[in-house]
Amino acid sequence: MVYNLEWSQGASCIDENPLMFFDYYEDNASIRHTTDALCNACPIQQTCFGWGAAKKETGVWGGIYMVDGKIDDELNQHKTEQDWRNLWLRLTTLMK
Repeated sequence: MVYNLEWSQGASCIDENPLMFFDYYEDNASIRHTTDALCNACPIQQTCFGWGAAKKETGVWGGIYMVDGKIDDELNQHKTEQDWRNLWLRLTTLMK
């Protein structure tokens, strides 16, 4: 993604165009679903989300679009109630 951080080396997005998580996500609804699916299958989703929130980042972090580290309602409105349940379960379940 944006940073070349050690924790990000196992990310599903490591070889993807970073714009998928920023400009393209903002401008294209079909990209949102593709990006969300990539994040939801990522082994470091929790770490990514935690980084984005803690560092007050803007863009997709852990499958959630944030502005200044806060969840952006508008750019996450495509997520269903079930999407949110599944997402929060993945983000809050302790990893083995």
